[in-house]
Amino acid sequence: QPGKKLVVTITGMADNLPIRGRINYDGIYGDFTDVPIGDGGQTVTVTKKTGITDNVQLALLRAAGIEQYITSNIDELGMMRVDYDYDVKLAEQVGGKYRRVTVEFKFVDVF
Repeated sequence: QPGKKLVVTITGMADNLPIRGRINYDGIYGDFTDVPIGDGGQTVTVTKKTGITDNVQLALLRAAGIEQYITSNIDELGMMRVDYDYDVKLAEQVGGKYRRVTVEFKFVDVF
């Protein structure tokens, strides 16, 4: 509904395969400096200058990609007051099935 509040929590997930060295980041989703993830007070930074050196950064970028997709492709959200929150989960296992994203839409006072 127009003007209503929506909280979108996007959880980026990564497996436990260590990143060796640095992966270049071209800044496609922007630079992120001290972005809060989850409720534990942890923050993440990933910029073109820092690149990607750990799985937490990689999971954050997965979530940012989904935010960009949502804002670019779901026009109705432009009529709402939307807050985006990021969360990051790291699996103890290794493999593609642990590299994913989930999205939770919480509509506030819709009724």
